[in-house]
Amino acid sequence: MPEPEADISKEMGEANEVLEDIPTEVIQKTQTMMAIFGRMNSSPLADKVTGEHITRDQEIREKSIAFQHKETQTRHLLLFAGSVVAAILVVVILVLFRDNPNLIEKILYAAGGVLAGGIGGYGYGKSKRD
Repeated sequence: MPEPEADISKEMGEANEVLEDIPTEVIQKTQTMMAIFGRMNSSPLADKVTGEHITRDQEIREKSIAFQHKETQTRHLLLFAGSVVAAILVVVILVLFRDNPNLIEKILYAAGGVLAGGIGGYGYGKSKRD
């Protein structure tokens, strides 16, 4: 495998050959334009940014991502706990009112409507957030 330095030297030699074919005034105009654009893109704030600033920004972003992950986990845990409580409540209602099927039907019908409305509201809220 050739040395990386040899590859760079070879590429620089090829670049110099190409540059020899370009008129000097074109090269000068290009250098002038690059200098102008370089000054235009430079800002006082960008000149003051250091490696420490970048490291601190990265740490803040990592903390934010960790917080968002924890928040999502908590939301999922609460949704699961709510589902378990609702299932237990349905079972309790079925056991308590097993002798009155008309009442069970009305209670489960109402609970189904609340559940469907909750699922629809959750989907609507999720689509609005995205």
